[in-house]
Order: sequence, then C-alpha cells, then structure tokens
Amino acid sequence: MKVTIKVSLASIFFLAVFFALFSAADSKSTSSDRLYALKLDSPPNEFDWENAQPFIVVAKNGNLHELHKAVDVDADSVHTSTASCHHAAPIAPPVTITLKAYYTKDELFLKVKWLDLTKDDAMFEYEFSDDKWNTSKKLEDALGIMWDLSYGKKPFNCSIACHATDWKLKDYSLVSKFRMGIKGSDMVDLWNWSAYRTNTFNFADDRYINEDGVLPDTPSRIYFYNTDRVTSAPVAESARDITPLSEGDTPVYDYNGMKIADGYWMLTGKAPGIRIVMPNGNRADVRALGAYEKSKWEVTFSRALINEDNKDVTFNVKRDNIYKFGLAVFDNTLTNHYAVEEPVELVFVDANKVDAKNN
Repeated sequence: MKVTIKVSLASIFFLAVFFALFSAADSKSTSSDRLYALKLDSPPNEFDWENAQPFIVVAKNGNLHELHKAVDVDADSVHTSTASCHHAAPIAPPVTITLKAYYTKDELFLKVKWLDLTKDDAMFEYEFSDDKWNTSKKLEDALGIMWDLSYGKKPFNCSIACHATDWKLKDYSLVSKFRMGIKGSDMVDLWNWSAYRTNTFNFADDRYINEDGVLPDTPSRIYFYNTDRVTSAPVAESARDITPLSEGDTPVYDYNGMKIADGYWMLTGKAPGIRIVMPNGNRADVRALGAYEKSKWEVTFSRALINEDNKDVTFNVKRDNIYKFGLAVFDNTLTNHYAVEEPVELVFVDANKVDAKNN
C-alpha cells in the first residue's frame, strides 16, 4: 500500500520555527537570540516549563558569597587584578542565568534560574546562644528586573539607573557610593524579589525608579525591625540605608508571627531580624514564588499583561512589540549585584497566528 503525504511549504516553515523556538531544553541547551513567550490557553504547568525554549544570559561584576568554594578565583589573574567598573571591587566569576517565558490572554509568566551555592534567606537573623539573643549580619539573596518604559524609543540598559555619588579618596584610590536614580523625567519599572523579604508571601516588590530614586508603586512600609526597643520601627526602603540591629536587641516575634514570651521554648533558636507585611495596592501587582534546590534559585513571576498604573510596563500582545528589561542577581548582599550588561528582549509569540500567516 502506497501512502502519499502532502506537506505545504508553509507547514514546513512553521514546524521549523516552532521546534527552533520551543523544543525541550535546559540551561545547557543553545539559547535563542531573544526570550520568546509562547501563548498558552492556561497557566503553564511543569511539563510546559520543561519544554520551554531557554534564553541564557551572563551576569557579571557582583560580590561572591560562597561561590569561591566551587571556583578558584585566585587561579585567574584577571579576576584578582582587575577592578570592577561597576562597583569598584574585584571582578568575580560571572553567573549564568536561564530565563523562560509563557503568556495567556491575561498574564505573563516568567521563570528565572541561576547558580547560588548558598541559600541565604534571612535578614539580620537573631540566634539564641549562651542564654541570650545575639544579632547577626545575615543578608539575603535577591533578584531585580528593570523594564524599559520607553518601549524602545530611548536607549536602555541597567547603567541608566546606576550613578556614582559621594566621591572620596580612600587608600590612595577614588571610591564612591552608588545610588539608583534616573536623570530627567524618565522612569523604569522595577520588580524586586528577595529570598526572605518578599518570598515569605510569594510576591515581588513592584517599584519604579525616577530622578528621586527607587520608590514603591503604592507608598507604604512593608518591612519592620523586630526589636523590643522599638517594635514598630520601619526599615528604610532603600537597600543602602538598611542597617543591622544593635547588639543587645531582643526579638519580639518568632518566624510564625507569635510573640516570644518569657520561658518560651524556641525549637530553632532563631528569630527574624525584620518583620514583613504583605503590600497592598499596585505594590502587590507582581506574584513571585522562589524555590531553592540543588544549589540553584528558581523564581517564577506572574503579572497581568495590562495594568492601569503608568509606572508599570504594559504588555500589548496585539502588537509586535519588543519589551526590553535589565536583570541583576544578589548573592548575600543588598548592593553589589551581578548585572547583565545588555538588556534582554522579550517577544510574545502566538503559534496559531504564525500558522495562519503561513497557510
């Protein structure tokens, strides 16, 4: 029996494009030239994520925490002898970041994964030893995503929001502090995920950056110091202004939000240095769930495609727009981050429309 199969050139083209963009792949696979979000009828499941085409970028110039256990930095003279132009610190080995994306008629879904050999998910955590509470300088891992609100009309990269201030001479070298801010009337949308301060309630802090610095979409305080001295003391919004608790401070609440009374039996011997409350209004627009496994962080973001807030990026999938964003990861630090030099370009693809155009 002879069977004849007719395949149109349009069908061949579509299949080639589809498999090139959306074949099953992991972080070791060849990355595409852009981050492509494929349309789904419902939110992506585990199978969808496993079969999404990854986009791979490299972030540089951050501060190491424990990564030196896996990478011999001293063996590379470039790393130890060259100063980072980003934060005036020794250059560390880069961090590879894998991104995947999907969307539905209502939402964008973005998954970000990167290597981090230590799970740092506490902020100034208290530890009970020698019959007293001791404060620590523990910091958390974090991730920042900065969206271009000019939609390609103006030059965009992470450096537009990072500026050196307070220059001074130290040890015969000129050093400075860095302040996030954008000159003039421009503005960018900022999603901040942190391993403790936002992951506790599965959200990313929705903020924006303008000439006044980094500001929340909805003015509010969501971080508070957990101390018996001033139990309602708010934590500053800017990372550079957050300071450790003082020696001698005592926590008021445990990690379950219960008051620590006299004689309270601590199963872990630990308590949070900072308390968190869930943000309201537009500050809570971005949902984010972070999971740490096999020395990697994986954070899944979701947000409505269309927001009425002019401080938020609008994803108009009916147009063939390219949406640019900057990316940075933080390894046990609030300031010196690994940044991706060139912005990532996000493109929305509807496979049904591609098929229709080619038939």
